[in-house]
Amino acid sequence: MLASALVPLFSCALGCALGKPVGQPPASRVAVPAPAPAAEPSTIPSAPTASPPSVSTAPSPAAPRVAPLPPSPVASWSEYNRAGREALRLRDLPEAELSFTDAYALTRTFRAGDPRTEATVKNLQRVANGYLQTYRMVGFERVMGLLAQISIETPRTRTPEFAKLFTTLAVTFTAEGRHAEARDALERAIEIQGARSRQSDPALVSMHAQLGITYLELGDEKLGRYHVQMALGIAETSEGADGPLYAQALVGKARLESLGGSNAQAERDLRKALETLVREFGDGSPAIAGVVRELAGLYQRIGLDGDAEREYARVVSIWDGIPGERFQQALSRNDLAWFLVETGKPADAERYARDALDLLDAQGVEGQPLASVADTLATALRDQRKYEEAEALYRRAMLAGEAGDALPGFSTDAIAQRYAALLDATGRAAEATELREESGLD
Repeated sequence: MLASALVPLFSCALGCALGKPVGQPPASRVAVPAPAPAAEPSTIPSAPTASPPSVSTAPSPAAPRVAPLPPSPVASWSEYNRAGREALRLRDLPEAELSFTDAYALTRTFRAGDPRTEATVKNLQRVANGYLQTYRMVGFERVMGLLAQISIETPRTRTPEFAKLFTTLAVTFTAEGRHAEARDALERAIEIQGARSRQSDPALVSMHAQLGITYLELGDEKLGRYHVQMALGIAETSEGADGPLYAQALVGKARLESLGGSNAQAERDLRKALETLVREFGDGSPAIAGVVRELAGLYQRIGLDGDAEREYARVVSIWDGIPGERFQQALSRNDLAWFLVETGKPADAERYARDALDLLDAQGVEGQPLASVADTLATALRDQRKYEEAEALYRRAMLAGEAGDALPGFSTDAIAQRYAALLDATGRAAEATELREESGLD
């Protein structure tokens, strides 16, 4: 159980380009009174968390006053709930989202403590997890926005599952460079988890570690180091400095050290974390894959390309040894392939990118995960002057990238730039200029 719990903090998303605007929620079939607007609107309503001495925090937001709704002329709560559960069974997440959103609108007319409210919230959490597991991040973020509002309106619904979802939401915001929203999501997660348990709860380790890195990204080194030290302290209190929780906190510390320029210390921290996790879970555990990926990224940033390639290849090997993890097998190959493209090894990159694309096609994966892998393969082919196949793949990447939900940190702008470079290289400057203009790149 602990090994799988460690994976989210250490996970990496496909690609590393610009973010994409969040989609709008579907219209509810039940009229829901809008809550009073916050002074500073954001995706996640901010909430205070424990802070070090001398750091001020805002007062807790008051729950918005909600006007009662008249009885729905459309359907009862039971009918919406039944429709939502059937949609979940059929894996129709947008329909499930709509039905449970309508069901929640009706629960706001119920008395406090009505069990139907809690049941509806749990079903919305299932929808959020469904979006997350299928990498449909716009839908995930949309449902989390509703759950954030619910957590203010209905405090009794704040459960550890809420905290986990907010932590995951923070990861997506971080990948998109939306650090202020990541901070708000993590502070909400810590508030919820801390209210349900002791402040030394091991579940708080990853939350404080992530929040520390987020504060550093926002330029607040003091609070960044404070939260990383909180993570280390909780982990050491819970199981000592040689346990897997402490290793998890060390990954956060390594990120902090690397962002501050202390790459040698970051490497030592990652090596110590890796040694602990290998001893605890074994060399092929998914719990170590993200740490190895962190190490590969560190080596890449400081120009140790041979070491970086070795660690990227190790991540591939780890996921290959875990049955059923075809999506992660594709992602890890894409990471390695893109690194090989950037280091001038397009033929090797082509081999890994083709494998990644085959894995995604075999699973029927569409949208932006497919776009990222097709882009990698196209670029590897372009760099070998295999222009015809490369152009077809760039077109496929552009179409896939413009369809479906957003993957954190992804944009078709970079694909368009590389496609335009191919057109330039093949003497089609006018087409390249037109593509750049259509994509808003000129």
